[in-house]
Amino acid sequence: MRKARTLHEHRPRKFRRVGDLALIKGESETKLFKTLVFNPAQGLWEIFVQFMQCNMLIQNACVFGCLRFKYSPMIWGIGITLAGTSLMLVYNSIHVWPIFSFLYPLAPLVPIFWDWEIIKICVFDDIYSNAMFWHTVLFLVISFAHTLTCYIGSEISSKRGNSLINALLSKFIRTNEIFISAVLEPVLVIGFGFIMWIGFEDYYYAIFLWIAAASEIWLQLVDKSHQIDHQNFIEM
Repeated sequence: MRKARTLHEHRPRKFRRVGDLALIKGESETKLFKTLVFNPAQGLWEIFVQFMQCNMLIQNACVFGCLRFKYSPMIWGIGITLAGTSLMLVYNSIHVWPIFSFLYPLAPLVPIFWDWEIIKICVFDDIYSNAMFWHTVLFLVISFAHTLTCYIGSEISSKRGNSLINALLSKFIRTNEIFISAVLEPVLVIGFGFIMWIGFEDYYYAIFLWIAAASEIWLQLVDKSHQIDHQNFIEM
């Protein structure tokens, strides 16, 4: 009886999913409004925690979404495409301090206050990194491809995509997808960040890559430990 009542509350992944279907189904919802009314401090803390987790997932998707394929609508979708694109454009604009790039959810309101000529200058001309800009374009194209495949025969899965590197290497050698996703891919991203830092003095892009790599390692470790706990819970 305990399992029947609580298994649905014991999710196999620690971090909530932010794909289109996950949001539509209300998977990312909590008893937030009730908490805000009866315990405002706890409610505000819950908002902060979920906002930071969402930012981590979106920044992670901006980089590692370009190295994965076959996402499900529970993980990917139009929402994360728009959020990721907005995040990178805001981060890359000289007119926004990088520390304030977390304000990217306000990006859709910008056309209300600025004309398109000013927006064009901020987005295309006054930027920190040309490489970052082209990464944004690449992400937008790949993300739309992910979104299309999500709704065309894609199976619903809790995985954050399949690794392209693993799919390639598995044709020649025996591979471990967990090792590739949690170790090899972050190491490659960190190495590419050093190339951008040392070879091209592209400091802003390098820092963005390093933060994404650190978040990927953290997400993989937390998810793996939570999955072990989830399995132990089922077997109790």
